[in-house]
Amino acid sequence: MDEMPDLQQGLDGYRHNILELIHLAKEHHVHLLFMTQPSLVKPNMSQEEIDRIWAGHLGNPVLNAYWSIRVRSIISAAYNRLVLETCREKGIDCIDLASNLPRTPAVFWDHGHFTDYGSSLVADELVRYFNDYFGKTKE
Repeated sequence: MDEMPDLQQGLDGYRHNILELIHLAKEHHVHLLFMTQPSLVKPNMSQEEIDRIWAGHLGNPVLNAYWSIRVRSIISAAYNRLVLETCREKGIDCIDLASNLPRTPAVFWDHGHFTDYGSSLVADELVRYFNDYFGKTKE
């Protein structure tokens, strides 16, 4: 299905949940770190990459109706953009994994689950973040 769904209600609920997490963390003096959600889904995918995707069905999976790659890319980008914008607005740290990780079968074994190599790339991002974070807190 290549028709864009109305995302506003879902995005509003997602933002509400993010803001609630931020509020609770501040209330309890917890340092938050958000990360965007990377995915193999991208506008121009090879057949090998397309064959790895199994999620994204419309309603009942038995119907075998799925969102198009184009629509999935737009939806994913909208949710990731919301995370980045909300974190920026509220002064919360966020690692943009969706922009930083390659969208290849070497990184993802399906649409959104990491291979061992992909997991190591996420770990590398976290190590960089925490080295920087703890380096700043020592000063």
